[in-house]
Amino acid sequence: MVLGGAWLYLKTIERSRRFAERALRLALPPFLMLFGLACVTAASMQPGVRAAWLNHTASLATIVGTMALAAILLSVSIGKSSALRPLMAALLMVGSGIAGLAVLIFPNIIPFRVTLWEASASRLSQVFLLTGAVLVTPVVLAYSAFAYWVFRGKTPVKGWEI
Repeated sequence: MVLGGAWLYLKTIERSRRFAERALRLALPPFLMLFGLACVTAASMQPGVRAAWLNHTASLATIVGTMALAAILLSVSIGKSSALRPLMAALLMVGSGIAGLAVLIFPNIIPFRVTLWEASASRLSQVFLLTGAVLVTPVVLAYSAFAYWVFRGKTPVKGWEI
């Protein structure tokens, strides 16, 4: 809801933008509380998470600090002149959460059970997938760039219909 509200805040004007402001103000505190609750609960119930916090204290504390700073930036930038700043702050918050999860479970694929190397496919399979990714990724990026170019700017008051 935070990411969606920030995107709506960026892309809309007038009534929809006021709605996005309210949604962001209402969604941010529960998002942060649930994030904190999930961190504390995971550390208290899962020995692997507790061990990861002990082994990677500096990096995880940095990630939590980054998320806190992004949350502060998001909360103070709602309603200000920059429409992009709330989206960047929301993206930084979500990215910090993903980075924290990666630090907690790396090198595992199934947390604390199967490692990345135990789950990896054969070299031939990986080469096949890499070839497909090299061929398909530029097409996906080009299509995405085109779609963002077509819908650039703010949403018109009367919508996109002609």
